[in-house]
Parts: sequence; structure tokens; C-alpha cells
Amino acid sequence: MRLTMKIGKYEMDKVILDLGSDVNVLLKQTWERMGKPTLKWSPIHLRMVNQQKVLPMGRLQGVMVDIEGVSV
Repeated sequence: MRLTMKIGKYEMDKVILDLGSDVNVLLKQTWERMGKPTLKWSPIHLRMVNQQKVLPMGRLQGVMVDIEGVSV
């Protein structure tokens, strides 16, 4: 399923929706295109499929997310 999504003022087309994920990841390139909004510290440590550990750059908080007209 591909949807149109808006995070704050930034709109994205053809977003794949994963309702089963505990963590949602933005690519660094997407974050940069959004104007590099301020990120908060994140206690989450990610482990990739190949078991490589990845530390996130931070957490984007307090931003309205609109998915096909449904805001959260």
C-alpha cells in the first residue's frame, strides 16, 4: 500500500505504510530535505537484519503526521 503522507510541512508521495513496526525510520536525505528539523536524543538502539548495531541520529518529536487525511 502506497500513500501520500505529510510530516509537519513536508509532503511525501508513494510512502509505504508499515503498521507492524515499533520504530519508523526516516532516511537522512529525507530529514535534510525537510530542513533538518531539531532531533531529540533517542535511547533506542537498532539492530539490522545482518545483526549490525546502528545508533539513530535522534528522535523527531512533536510533529503532526497526516496520512491520507488522518492526522496523528
